[in-house]
Amino acid sequence: MQTSISDDMPRIGLLEDDDDFREELALGLKGFGFHVAFAASDSTSFLRAFAGHGCDIAILDVNVPGEGGFAVATRLRAKAQAGGMKLPLISVRGKGYVFAG
Repeated sequence: MQTSISDDMPRIGLLEDDDDFREELALGLKGFGFHVAFAASDSTSFLRAFAGHGCDIAILDVNVPGEGGFAVATRLRAKAQAGGMKLPLISVRGKGYVFAG
């Protein structure tokens, strides 16, 4: 059952270097009605897309080319705090995930 994307659903930024997993994750999220604002395979592309589009939730692979997901999380957290906002972060590692509220 596919749900339509609602305007009140959070916009998700996705950082995952495995092409197949990134595509499957984005399709799965869309299938549940979430809006994947952008998806990137490396930290530089993710940060560029974040600067241009922004997102409400970031899902970050820990091990990606360039800066790792934890370094990206640190940058995102600093930007969010500087703007007086909260940005939920979810870190993906291998076959599991860690929610870092």
